[in-house]
Amino acid sequence: MAFTDQLRCAAVALGWALIAACGANPEDPAEAATDGSDDGPTTADASGDGSSAGPGTSGADATQTGTATGDDPTTTATDDGSTGGDPPPPPDASSWPGIPEPVLPWWDAEVPPVTHRAASGTIPADAGCGSVVQWSGDTGQLVIDAEGCDDDPLWIVGTGVTATASNGDPHEIRGRNLVVIGIDFRGEDGVLTYTGDRVVMRAITVVDPATDNGSAMFIGGTNAVIDDADIGPSGNWIDQGGPDVDHHCIKTGDSSDIWVLRSTIHECQGDGIQFGDQNAYGGHHYYVAGNDIYDNCQTGLWVKRADDIVMVANRLWGHTQGCQSDAVAMGAQYENTWITFAYNEMWNNGGGIKVQSAELGPRFMIGNVVRDCTTDPGTNPHASHGITSRASGNPTYYLHNTIDQCAGALSVVNGTQTAVHGNLTGGGAVNLESPLENTNNFEGDAQLDADFVPQPGSAAIDADGTTPHDGYVQWEAHYGISIADDRPLDGDGDGQAVWDLGAKEAEG
Repeated sequence: MAFTDQLRCAAVALGWALIAACGANPEDPAEAATDGSDDGPTTADASGDGSSAGPGTSGADATQTGTATGDDPTTTATDDGSTGGDPPPPPDASSWPGIPEPVLPWWDAEVPPVTHRAASGTIPADAGCGSVVQWSGDTGQLVIDAEGCDDDPLWIVGTGVTATASNGDPHEIRGRNLVVIGIDFRGEDGVLTYTGDRVVMRAITVVDPATDNGSAMFIGGTNAVIDDADIGPSGNWIDQGGPDVDHHCIKTGDSSDIWVLRSTIHECQGDGIQFGDQNAYGGHHYYVAGNDIYDNCQTGLWVKRADDIVMVANRLWGHTQGCQSDAVAMGAQYENTWITFAYNEMWNNGGGIKVQSAELGPRFMIGNVVRDCTTDPGTNPHASHGITSRASGNPTYYLHNTIDQCAGALSVVNGTQTAVHGNLTGGGAVNLESPLENTNNFEGDAQLDADFVPQPGSAAIDADGTTPHDGYVQWEAHYGISIADDRPLDGDGDGQAVWDLGAKEAEG
């Protein structure tokens, strides 16, 4: 079964499994310990000081709670009108090419029956590999430092639990072989820090009202899956003018092998996810797929100093303010290698993808749909377009993207190692300064349907040969899997599969 098919099956099964897990307790609920004392509890460091203190300050004033049913933990991601666009289309995770299976074999497993009940922040002494601990009651700062087994994790189910930290001390997840589900993390000035190894964080929420430099969530660990989470708001996402103050949704440190899947990342005073910065390394081998990322003050996804960052099939909208930065959906700058933006859909952003002042490489922009840009760059080739490159001669590939309703469609400046191939630019302005390769791009009306698939008679159908561009070949040689999705298809029904131009293939 394909990875994406497994995801759809798991999402359905997960809801039923959690209903059973939370409702079918092997103990009599009337006799179950509510403070963990009957089970001889140890501590999950709920107090943050390593003591065995019980729950901390109350989170009763919280307005959001997590859910472990596979649904969005707060609200469905819809355009709230602030960007002036149409509501987003229904989620479509039918294709996540280039995303490998997470390294944790139990990352999407059904939750087993509950084995222990305890007050939030405590782990019974006899809970270990394969145990399922159901927490209850709101609590203060959480430091989760427990351990399961490589093939049988420890489950912590905190559905309906709000954890509220104070005094700027973040919650921490620093254990190993854990699945943490449903906790609503609250606080201020950095809410949640992950420094563990082999941890799944499923259906958690993270909210941070702080408005100074920082992030709601910081990732510094390894081998993690963040799935069906709700990250944001963080800071004040409405541009206040004045100094450049960034309070991102997620900031990455020196970390590796992290999957961020099917989550909502929104309304943060900075970027949705920022990978590293100009002074600090942001990690390697991140796989960001199937997320809704919207209404952040700066960008949705921005790569600074990091390597092997693969961003596929995300939906990004509402990045129109800039906030002392460029108003674009996603992009990269500084030193980074093997950065991939593929099959993402972007609308009602200032611009789509921007690569600027970037060193090293390569970078790949493949099969993205960028539409309805709100910035008109005029004659400035450096301003935000549907896709903009100021890569200063580093290897960059722009392959089979579709750009529509953007006054500035595509601009490449100093593109001596840039390949621009197979794109549809929809009549927007195109500026290509000395690219290494400028082949088989189409400007004008390509007769696309509402889903940006070429209609019968389109000049884009079967217009690009039977062999993949060398950029696809290089990508597959590096990662060992294909980024070409199911392409090419037989678009005109003549029995021969030939590549179409643009992001989506017609099938005859």
